[in-house]
Amino acid sequence: MNLLNLPPMAALPLIVGMLTGIYGGIASMVEDPALFLSLGLSAFWLWIPRVITAVIAVHLFDLYYKIKIYIIPDAVFSD
Repeated sequence: MNLLNLPPMAALPLIVGMLTGIYGGIASMVEDPALFLSLGLSAFWLWIPRVITAVIAVHLFDLYYKIKIYIIPDAVFSD
């Protein structure tokens, strides 16, 4: 918790929030397209674009932080 400058009492709510967010994201990747399948839409167009968009978003986020670290090295760890 020192890395985030949070008190030890904040650990449990933080962990619960992160796990709930991960579960919610997984559930939406499975349940939302499954609902649209009943309308006759193709499974390919419901899942593949979501996965590709997620992969691109993660790579762009990673690239942003790598650039931020190299251009302004102290920006990541400053208050």
